[in-house]
Amino acid sequence: NEIMAAGIPSAVNHGDLRPGNVRVVSGDIIFYDWAWSAVTHPFMGPTGFLHIVRDRLSQAAEDRLRDSYLERWQDYASPNDLRHVLDLVDQARVLYGTVADAEWLRCIWNALSWQTPNPASADAWTLDRRQYYFAKMLRRLMSC
Repeated sequence: NEIMAAGIPSAVNHGDLRPGNVRVVSGDIIFYDWAWSAVTHPFMGPTGFLHIVRDRLSQAAEDRLRDSYLERWQDYASPNDLRHVLDLVDQARVLYGTVADAEWLRCIWNALSWQTPNPASADAWTLDRRQYYFAKMLRRLMSC
């Protein structure tokens, strides 16, 4: 496996790294909502974050952000190899996200006894949200 062969050590991954979960307070950066955190490959979080902020950044700004993060890992591989590993981790993250969302949807449907919930209920909101994210991840997976 090329990802493991790169020899980059595992790290804590926030699991839901997005602008809404980051605040700057009195010059300090605070990360909120650690419910999805795990020890995993250190590129898992940044690949998801780059997808989220991509529409707000120019390609040059996205490349600078990516390269700034990868610069800290140059003891393990060349910049080109690190970018390649980042791409591989991104593909793995999309596959994992698709499978995880499919399982989450199955659990929701089982909890609902496979009955359509009242459209104004919290169950309907949860189901709609998970179906949206599943479809989003599935589209990304199909484009890999």
